[in-house]
Amino acid sequence: TGWFILTAIVSAYGPPLPHALEFFFEPITLEFAGGGALALLYRRNLRLTPAATKHLGYATLVAGLVLMITDAVLWGEYVNWNPTLRTAAFGIPAIFIVSGALLLERAGASVRSPTLMLLGGASYSIYLIHQLALQYTLLPLEMLWPRPGAFGLIVIGVAAFTAATLAGVAMHLWIEKPVTGDPLRWIYPKN
Repeated sequence: TGWFILTAIVSAYGPPLPHALEFFFEPITLEFAGGGALALLYRRNLRLTPAATKHLGYATLVAGLVLMITDAVLWGEYVNWNPTLRTAAFGIPAIFIVSGALLLERAGASVRSPTLMLLGGASYSIYLIHQLALQYTLLPLEMLWPRPGAFGLIVIGVAAFTAATLAGVAMHLWIEKPVTGDPLRWIYPKN
């Protein structure tokens, strides 16, 4: 966490850095530190009743959603050009949302939908491939539909979201799972 905070400070207030270092010193890395902190906290034993844990989970989850929607309305597209603001405006609510979900899971209120479990398993692959998938979806759609209007923007957004999600799930099923499975199967394949 100290490293992530230091790199964010250097990125914001230090001298210009080479592009590769600049990329790794972006404030968004603080979100990884937040996720790590949540992982450490999740392993600790809470001294709350299951009912209190469930209520705290719902309250934290709702607070995070309200914060995220409020920040989106307040800041709009400006967050795309200000990485520090983007990290604060969406990283903090994301930590609330994830901590609420973890509290709910600890209280026994978890969802067991196979589709949601697949999307959760594929989340890292979706994260890795989404920009490429969006680029190859949005560019042709913008060329085919140059002035889409409000309805068209919704259609394009849904299409781009769907393409990015499907690309991530495909990458998860066809690349990530086979590569991260039994490491010895490459050496000792089963006949």
